[in-house]
Parts: sequence; structure tokens; C-alpha cells
Amino acid sequence: MATTVLPVAPSPSGIITNHNSGCDTALAATPTTVAQVHGTASRAPSSTIHTGSSITSVSASATGSDTSVAVPQRSARVDGLVVAAFAGVAGALALRAPLDVVVVGILALGMPHVVFEVRHVLGRYASLLRGPVLVLVNAVLVAIVLERLLLPAVVGRRVELAGALVLLGLGLTRVARHRIVVAVVLVALGLLAVRFVDQWFLVVAHAHNVIPVLFLWEWTATRPARFRRSVRAGSIALFVVVPLALALGAADAWLSVGHGLPGGAAANAGVVASVVPAGSDPVWTVRLLAAFAFAQLAHYGVWCWFLPRHAPAEATAFARTPVGRVVTGRRLLLVAVAASATIAAVALVDYVQGRALYTSLAAYHAYLELPVLVVLLAARPPVVPTPGETHAHHLAR
Repeated sequence: MATTVLPVAPSPSGIITNHNSGCDTALAATPTTVAQVHGTASRAPSSTIHTGSSITSVSASATGSDTSVAVPQRSARVDGLVVAAFAGVAGALALRAPLDVVVVGILALGMPHVVFEVRHVLGRYASLLRGPVLVLVNAVLVAIVLERLLLPAVVGRRVELAGALVLLGLGLTRVARHRIVVAVVLVALGLLAVRFVDQWFLVVAHAHNVIPVLFLWEWTATRPARFRRSVRAGSIALFVVVPLALALGAADAWLSVGHGLPGGAAANAGVVASVVPAGSDPVWTVRLLAAFAFAQLAHYGVWCWFLPRHAPAEATAFARTPVGRVVTGRRLLLVAVAASATIAAVALVDYVQGRALYTSLAAYHAYLELPVLVVLLAARPPVVPTPGETHAHHLAR
């Protein structure tokens, strides 16, 4: 099996941090080097309400209303065709130019996906993120963003980990069941993060791309069975099966790294180091790049197209939140456009700085997920009712 050396920086840097250690190191090969790798071969769920610190299940029969939301057959066919076409295009790009996907992706779809995810999460889980909890969550998120912009790597990463633990703790306050078990798991994860900082940020970079599976899983709980099964099966295929197959070498015969930034050797090395552990074999480097690139495109697709298309109630609920009352509708889109334009302008002058600016701002949405995920993994969280669902959620607030 013939290989060529890929550009890899000597020290790792997490994709969700703006500290670019190793970006000024010379490459082992030119950024336009292409590595060719040739290898061998249901039961209806219940709605929930949130009262105080407890989570209570309310079945559809108990409320006398059907929680299912009909999905027109024509719309389902269109969705199927779009997803199939998207998977084909994303697969081709991830196979032939994964480095280009990672480099250009944040400039094209980075901020729009951040904005749409924040809208969905704050809207759907408004009863979790409200009052003093919302104030504290936003204070920590702003501190993490400022830390990325202002503090050096050694200090900044520890501040960031501390902030993440605070957010996880805030999520734990919203968990009524299994609280001790969840607390033990969080402590164990915190100890691992502190002990293996560089590896932790690499794992989180890949895990963040897969997070939409959990949000889609919960969101489809009250949808019709056929739609629910289709969405869940599709999300597993897009976020787990395909990236895992790429990482394990199922498509080695068609893999190449792509071109990345023209003449930007140090920047390309930094991008690779944000996805692949330092010192990785060239074969594993291109495999992990391809897996990350495909999952990243799927991640963007969920937040920028699928959920905005199918979850209008969350957008409406967001408009009623403290943040949504300030930036909603056209204002929200203007924020996304302005942020994208600013990042692109900086990146055109200095891509490393442009990427750092993006990862700093994007930290808001990445860490906003943490308190919600704690509740989502521990028990079904309270959510806003979608059309056709019971209004018990609102009445219980």
C-alpha cells in the first residue's frame, strides 16, 4: 500500500479552541500533496412536563390528545431525495477533498449553523434554560468566548474546562432522576479532561459533529412512527455508520486529502492538527480527515436545513425568550450574515486568525449544548409543544 506524507503539526490543538500551537511549524509535505490510500477490501412515546426540579411523564392518552404531527407524503419524498443527494455530494467531497471541506466549511456555513442551533436549543428547551439558570449559562458562555479571544493556550484551556464543568453542573440541577449516577459520570469525565487536555479537545471536536443525533432522537419522540424511524435511521447512517466506515478504511481506494489553503502550509497543518492526533500515521490521518469532513457537512445540514424546515415551533418559542426578543427573525439572519462576513474578511487576510475568530464565537453554541445534554441523557427534557401536541408543557410552567 503506497502512501505519501500528509501535513501534520507536531502538537495537537482542539478544533473548538482558538489556540493554534504548532501552526508555524514546517510541513513534512507541500499542502497540495495528495495521499492515495489503497486498501482491501413502536410504542408511542409520552410528552413531558417540568415542574420545579422534577420531570413528569404525561402520556397522549392521559391528556386526551394525539401528540403525533402528520408529515405530508410529498414532503417526506422530497426530504428523502434531498437527503440522498446531500449524502452523495457530501460523500464525494469528504473522499476527494476533506481538508478543503474543513478549511472552507466554517467560512461558508459556520456562523449560519451556529445561529440556527442557538435558536432551536433556546426555543425547544426554554423551560430548562430560563431565569437564574439562563443568566448563569450566558455568563459562563460569554466568559469562554472572551477567554478564547484573549487568553494564552495554557491558561485558556483550563479556564474553558472549568466553564464546561460549571455548565454541566447547571444541567445537573435540572435532573430529577439518576442524579447521583450522572454526577459520578460527570466527575469522571472532568478528571479525564484535566488529565488528557489535548486528547480531550480532539475527542470533543469529533463528538460535537455527532451531537445532532441526540437532539434529533429527542425531537422525533412525538412524531409519527414512520417519520421517527426514518429520521433516526438516517441520522445514525449519516453521523455514525458512514464516518465510522471512512475511519476504518472502507473507502481507502478513493481517498485523497485535497488541497486546503493555497500556499498556507502552516495553516493547513493547524487544521489537520485540530482533527487528527499528532504523530498519526498518514493513512489514519486522511481517514480521520474524511470522517470528520463528512460528519461536519451532515452537522451543518441538520442545523441549516432539516430542523429549520421541520421545527417552526422552536423558532416561535425562541422569539419569546429573553435572547429571542432582542435578535429574532431578520435580526437573527443579519447577525449570521454580519458574523460570517467579518470572519471571511479576516480569513482572507490571515486564515489562522479568521479560524480563531470563528472558533471563539462558535464556542457559545458548542457549550450551550452541555446543560441540555445532561438532562437529555439522564431523562426526557421538557420541550415546547409542536403543532398537534398537548399544551400540558405550557400549562405546567
